[in-house]
Amino acid sequence: MRAAGVLITAVSITLCAAPGSRADDLEVLRRIAAEGQQRTQDELLACPDFRPGQTVQIHELVRVSIENGLIVPRSSLPVPGGQSVCKVRIEGLEGWTRLTVRAPRQPAGDDPSTPPTNEWYVGLLRSKHQNPQDREDLVLDAHAGGITLSKNHNSTQRTLNVVFKQVMGAPEQGLEPQVTLSVYDRDDQRGNPVSITINEPDFGILRRHHSAEINQYLRPLLREFRIKGLFNIDHVVASQVFPKQWKRDEAMLQKVAALVQGLDADDYSARQEAMSALRNLGPDAALYLFHQDQSRLSTEQLSRSDVLMAAHRLLGHEQAARLGEDPEFLLDCVEGDDPAVRQAAVERLEKLTGKRPEIDANDSHEVRSKKVEKMRMELMSKPRNTNPAIRRDRNPGAMP
Repeated sequence: MRAAGVLITAVSITLCAAPGSRADDLEVLRRIAAEGQQRTQDELLACPDFRPGQTVQIHELVRVSIENGLIVPRSSLPVPGGQSVCKVRIEGLEGWTRLTVRAPRQPAGDDPSTPPTNEWYVGLLRSKHQNPQDREDLVLDAHAGGITLSKNHNSTQRTLNVVFKQVMGAPEQGLEPQVTLSVYDRDDQRGNPVSITINEPDFGILRRHHSAEINQYLRPLLREFRIKGLFNIDHVVASQVFPKQWKRDEAMLQKVAALVQGLDADDYSARQEAMSALRNLGPDAALYLFHQDQSRLSTEQLSRSDVLMAAHRLLGHEQAARLGEDPEFLLDCVEGDDPAVRQAAVERLEKLTGKRPEIDANDSHEVRSKKVEKMRMELMSKPRNTNPAIRRDRNPGAMP
């Protein structure tokens, strides 16, 4: 495979003996595999140390946040100067990790053939070899166009390949964002392999529609990389699910109310002007459209309000109601930063389960996270109706 101009060759040799083959033939194959792994390790050790004698946290290399339902990667590492490859010790990851950084291309004087670009790249590769037959690779690729996280584990008893990929898209070219989670999991002790491919238009929809697969495969991968914060509940979503916790702003309320009246104006240009003004107010203004008394609106106002809410990826009313009864969503709320939302989520969990959760909304984040993880594992242990070989594809352009 090629990562940022660096060719990394991974040779996988299946150690199996044909009938009549000699034991020393297998030993030769094992030695070849071991020598290849040693060369890879020696090449990594020969790279300069990113921060000699120190361990770094993942967010010092790549930071991620959720914006409008998409994962946005950022990094302060890329600086003018081309590309560099080094080794780094990352907190929580065993051994050395290969770090590849490519800086945005800068123009060379007045040469038009080298225009500037913002296409930065940060790549991480951590390989672990227990023996010639057991190999595990963790990969993170982040750049302006998206992010990829993957784990490839091969051993004598299990093959596990998990790939999460998000493409930011290019709206000006008609290319929409897309998020894909692909899994192949074959465990000799379990039986039939699991094969999953899920496509969604953004990360928020992926987590809402496929919590079981997220919990089983993506959350563990994020924990291995020590990536945090991707499951924080956006305040816009929380305000739809928990309307009593929504903090209204009277000035914004009056402004939105006046513009909503304009959506029903007799003059087309006036309706378009009100529509544009509401869109420019952003998702917080769209919340007022979500919570407005729809019985008082005309068909024109309702139709245009729906378009505006869809433009800001707001939930539908039915979906907001479903999330309010989704234990996985509620557990994510309990881990969040808003005390009022945390308390509302705990109360909903109590109503759903019929018993008081062993979680206090006022506990420290560390304590809450441990209790949430325990409750999440209990939920996962309950029987689910699953097919051992499934493929789920959704239209990436469809609304949730």
